[in-house]
Amino acid sequence: MAVAHKHFIVLVYVMRLCLPETKAMNDGQARVEEPECDRRLGCIYPGGCYCRPRLGLGARYEPGYHYNPRIRQCVPGGEQHNCNGFRTARECTQRCVLIRWWPSPRVLSTGDINYV
Repeated sequence: MAVAHKHFIVLVYVMRLCLPETKAMNDGQARVEEPECDRRLGCIYPGGCYCRPRLGLGARYEPGYHYNPRIRQCVPGGEQHNCNGFRTARECTQRCVLIRWWPSPRVLSTGDINYV
């Protein structure tokens, strides 16, 4: 039991280090995926690039960029405070475009992206 408790504490510590850069899509939805950590880029959440971006004007709206998996590019628009929201185009590109190990998104028959 003590070993499991130590692992939980380490996991919480790692999550607290990585999560300040990322936000949930909304107040009720948090990320549940495993981070990939790199010394140069920090912690990256692969599914975050495929989250549906929040494009509306919310109370905390700060214009930013989001990754569009359909065209595989970062585009202007969306809030910074969600899982697919970035302050700058460079940050978006580093997290979503330059990383080649992302799974391909599932495109539905309607042409929509199957967001995570």
